[in-house]
Amino acid sequence: MEFKPGDKIYKRKNGFADKSKVYEIESITEESEGNWHDGYNTIWVASLVGENELFIIKFAIWGEITEIYAEKAIKNE
Repeated sequence: MEFKPGDKIYKRKNGFADKSKVYEIESITEESEGNWHDGYNTIWVASLVGENELFIIKFAIWGEITEIYAEKAIKNE
């Protein structure tokens, strides 16, 4: 799942979307670190409109083992 600025999301807690509040993504950065021997980690960090803290949207190891911490909010839900 790809996220972009302007997307409305729910934060996921314990594997389920917490639909009590909708957040809007203001900006996203992708940060990668690692090497060929130990592996590569990539995190996607978002700034959310009206929030003071950054939020990790997604985390991936070697681009395959992925944890997603947000879910897109669907209109008319």
